[in-house]
Amino acid sequence: MPVFALASLIPIATLLAMACLWCPRTWTEWKPRVVLVVILFASGVVAARPFFRGTYVGTGEAYNYSLSLADAVTQARSGVFPALVGQTEFAFNGRIHPLRTGPWYCCAACLIDYATLHRLTFWQLQDALLTLSLVGAAFAAYAALRYLVGATHRVALFGALLYEFSPGVLSTAYAMDLYMTVTTLPLVPLVFGGNFASFSRRTPGVYLVIGASIGLAWLAHPPIALWLSSSTAAIQVAVWATRRPTVRAVAAVVPGLIVCVLLAGYTFASASAMQDVGGLSRPENYSPMFVELRHAFPASILPVSSEARQLGDFQLGYVAWALFFGTAAAALRRGRLAPIVLLVVAGFLLVLALPFPYVTRFLWLHLPPAFPNLTNIWPMQRLYLVATGLVLVAACSVCPDADRRLRALPVAQRLGLVALCAAGLAWNMEQASLFIRRGFLLQHGGQESADLHRPENINLTVTSYALLGLPRHFVNGVMDAGQEFRLLRSGDKSEIANNWSSPNAGRLRSHGVFHAVNLQPVLVPLTPAISIEPNKRYLLTLKFLSPPFKGVLIMEGDHFAREYPLPSAGESRGFGMEPGNDRSLSLWTTDPEGTEIRMTLLGLNDTGVFAGYELREVDPRSFPVELERLLPMTGRVRAGEAAWLETPRRFIPGYKASMDGHPARVGESPEGSVMIETPAGDHEFKLRYPGTPFLLASFWSSLSTGSLIVLSTAGWLASRAVRQFRAGPGWGRAAKPAIPAA
Repeated sequence: MPVFALASLIPIATLLAMACLWCPRTWTEWKPRVVLVVILFASGVVAARPFFRGTYVGTGEAYNYSLSLADAVTQARSGVFPALVGQTEFAFNGRIHPLRTGPWYCCAACLIDYATLHRLTFWQLQDALLTLSLVGAAFAAYAALRYLVGATHRVALFGALLYEFSPGVLSTAYAMDLYMTVTTLPLVPLVFGGNFASFSRRTPGVYLVIGASIGLAWLAHPPIALWLSSSTAAIQVAVWATRRPTVRAVAAVVPGLIVCVLLAGYTFASASAMQDVGGLSRPENYSPMFVELRHAFPASILPVSSEARQLGDFQLGYVAWALFFGTAAAALRRGRLAPIVLLVVAGFLLVLALPFPYVTRFLWLHLPPAFPNLTNIWPMQRLYLVATGLVLVAACSVCPDADRRLRALPVAQRLGLVALCAAGLAWNMEQASLFIRRGFLLQHGGQESADLHRPENINLTVTSYALLGLPRHFVNGVMDAGQEFRLLRSGDKSEIANNWSSPNAGRLRSHGVFHAVNLQPVLVPLTPAISIEPNKRYLLTLKFLSPPFKGVLIMEGDHFAREYPLPSAGESRGFGMEPGNDRSLSLWTTDPEGTEIRMTLLGLNDTGVFAGYELREVDPRSFPVELERLLPMTGRVRAGEAAWLETPRRFIPGYKASMDGHPARVGESPEGSVMIETPAGDHEFKLRYPGTPFLLASFWSSLSTGSLIVLSTAGWLASRAVRQFRAGPGWGRAAKPAIPAA
């Protein structure tokens, strides 16, 4: 199981770090540490178990993420790194989300692929990344509570388990496939643990933890990073307001700030290179957000639903609510400022996530527009995770040595509190089991998963056009990149020719009528089936003989699977039954045996005649534009006059093109696609996205900063191990002093 093997590297690395820090020399000294690591690893294994098969887990959003990952990894395997826009069959439209909006997802997959010598499938890489994030969340939570908050081993372990199995954490992985958010799970407790520690210790180490965690969060998922950054800013206002600033304390912040800026720099540089990035700062209509908040209530304060996929399943959870109120009472009674500040920030986020009459709307409308715009219409997907981290750190900080204090209590009270803690953990795990069970229900078979990444089955999805806009020929189903070209006049940019309605109709292979037979309540099979051969392109043209209806056209064969919504599968010029829709579909197969395609209708009310059809074998060399390969995009264009060649790539600044090896002018077509100035005649073209020097510099700066942090940490651990080993036996028995609570 390669995914499990990769996940096991986390406990191995943890034990190596422990060996460097404490240098235990006997099994007696090792035993409690090994037990601790085993428990943390087991919790991560339980939480991430649905991903261990290395197959497709999730819904359409999980598939969408896999396409971006597959595109980036394919580019890296071909020597293109960093991948700055989509350029392969998995993203031939030049997608930029999450490649440019949350680059850690794709870059981390490329690093895992490199480390595993390119032997894992794209699904295994995606599942490995998610598993590492879920397992890492438990270890990061423990480290934050133990070494930043100063909790004892048992309290930190208990808090880590609560975090790992909380609804705010597992809902991101299983409720709606928020896989970019999943990659931030290890960072949240580190950010707030560091913030807590800064109340008592304003040292470079503390601020380095905060800065590195926030910087990496900006690379992983900007919406979460925005709330981590703003929460940190609010907490630090309290930190600096309660303690007199000194030159030494101010200087301690500088390394963390520099690391944060350098790590996050690529995300901001990437966003600045895109069009309409300023839209995040424009006020919008936030009514849909308020509607969704009302729809999610009161489910958000009830137990997780049996299906664990409702908006209300993004929640804080009963245990965290109990900790919130209990910690608030204890902190106020003891006059503990740090946990009070953390809980005030958490309370603010919870008010934003719940539909308090007038208050929630007022707060959202008076926040800077970037907050609601970047958070999107479902704030519960972001805010509960951040609030969970705040509540957990605050709760553990109020009584960091609770296990020791229990020993001083009467037996009855001690047993009662232990039972209460056990009941809370058991409830969290019971709620977590609903999310994990959903993960198992969303598992797909190995062959089915592999088939979804075959070129003839790749559905780019609407999400792949995020921030780019949809072309009029977009189809919510499989699209043929070779047919997405057209020629536009030099003057008014009107269409001269296109590849989807070539004058050369191709060789007719079969024709007839599709009949709907064997009417069933849900699915209606169509006859006859049609056969296609490998290494050939076909055009299936339908003449619909039934009125438009709402349904789905399903096409299946050996290693062939497609679906097209009806009556219209996309935009006005895409495939469908409506006036103006294209009536043709491009068919091909990479199966060396060929395939027989069987079609089924979902939603047809009557049996009888569905559509006439013609299946023609077409020669791509007869198209006005012949696509030869996608990486980089190269081919031949045949233009009867000077024109613009419109490509399938959506336009963002930075593309470079050439005609017959000479630089060619690049522009944006009226539909928002990349177009290349083309002289009359037969020419070879090439289109690539090299990136600007500023963009590349910011990427390598971020990567170098991250690498330097890893190498510096490894070097520090190694030097510490050498010093402690030379110190001789006995040092390992010295207890590590706890960090004083603020």
